Amino acid sequence: MTEPMSKAALLELIERERGLWDDMVAEIGEDRMLQPGATGDWNFKAVVAHLNGWRIGTLARLAAARDHSDPVAPPWPSDLDEDDEGDVDTINEWIYRANRDRPLGEVLGEYRHSFKRMYDTTSALSEHELNDIDRYPWIAGHRLAVGGCHVAGQGAGGEALGEDGQRCQQRADHAQGQDSGSHGPLLLSDSSADTERTT
Repeated sequence: MTEPMSKAALLELIERERGLWDDMVAEIGEDRMLQPGATGDWNFKAVVAHLNGWRIGTLARLAAARDHSDPVAPPWPSDLDEDDEGDVDTINEWIYRANRDRPLGEVLGEYRHSFKRMYDTTSALSEHELNDIDRYPWIAGHRLAVGGCHVAGQGAGGEALGEDGQRCQQRADHAQGQDSGSHGPLLLSDSSADTERTT
């Protein structure tokens, strides 16, 4: 079981990852973000949309913890189960199709705004609410604030709020048909039961 992560450390991590994200976006430049090849055949916009799609779960869990409710269901068809390996590719394809015609600025803005949403919602929770493994039946046996994965900015900031590193990397590998190999350093997470589902 992972060690508890303090609220202060979690907030600092979200802010640090937001800064790293901003630096990466500035370095890449919008003129290159629609060129294929960021990850497999995907361009940078498709990768960010993919991250947004899975980050929805992290944001829903945080909001549910704050509001003492159950997380809002994800936007993909309800017969798809994010914890079923067989459904992950279908979910990834759904996310891709739902976002492919959206403007780049809108997709980038959504991801950047997700850091503020994570920060603000985490700020509203107590240390106990973030680290009690028995508090939330929808992540039974897990803390809201746990180790997760961060892969070259893909999990930036969401990983500490949910999923183990190997599972997080498997989501990314599924998205591009790769074999799961090396894992990035552990950070925050966006997923469900062990809580960022992708990338």
